[in-house]
Amino acid sequence: MTDDLIGRMGKRPGSLGRSDYHYAVLVHECQLAMLIDAKRPNAVVARKHSLDPITVRNLLQESRRRGLSEAIGRGRIGWKLTEKGRQVLLSKGFND
Repeated sequence: MTDDLIGRMGKRPGSLGRSDYHYAVLVHECQLAMLIDAKRPNAVVARKHSLDPITVRNLLQESRRRGLSEAIGRGRIGWKLTEKGRQVLLSKGFND
């Protein structure tokens, strides 16, 4: 009984979260979406994945927090992969 309780300690309910690869792919998709709608790439990606654009924005912010992406420039729309983000994609065999 105690072993079962200890085994569950530290685990939280809900999803397991997303990997760095997931975030790097999202940034890449947003870069491609800039070609479709340069003013609203998050909306393009949101439609593709049936997400809210705010969710996409939050995911992109998390990718930046993890060091996988960076903003193109102050006051400009768009994201770009950092070297770490590119390495994550390459390590999984991502080739676009």
